[in-house]
Amino acid sequence: MPYSNFCKAELFLQPGCTGDWEDITGDGASVAVDGGETSVGEIFTFGKNYPIVLDGKPGRINVTARVAYTEAADEATELLRAAYETNCDRSMCIRWVPRGSTGGNKMFTTVSGILISAPYPGGEANSPDPTTIEFTITCPRIEVADVV
Repeated sequence: MPYSNFCKAELFLQPGCTGDWEDITGDGASVAVDGGETSVGEIFTFGKNYPIVLDGKPGRINVTARVAYTEAADEATELLRAAYETNCDRSMCIRWVPRGSTGGNKMFTTVSGILISAPYPGGEANSPDPTTIEFTITCPRIEVADVV
């Protein structure tokens, strides 16, 4: 299979992690994944110069995305802001498809995601770049599946 980049990527949000997926591909600019490191335990014993090391369970995963800032009610910015400002239920799932939704390509979906960062715009006075917002969704795991 050939190498790929995010040139044809698609990006979707699912408020509440249920129901329909909102296509935010037209506003999407980047996706970054971090976290998920496996916990590790160790013990040193008297008779050895090295530890006994055992693996544990992986930690939570954070998916940070950047989208173009808009003020339209039906676009990503307002969808995220409304979810973030909801009291005690910031459930939000994100799905990205790096090579586009062609059959057989891989799609990555957060499971039981929670929107954990404020999706408000910022910028610099001397920058000609479009205004963006960045948001982070944390989750216990990511499901990988083939596009059908």
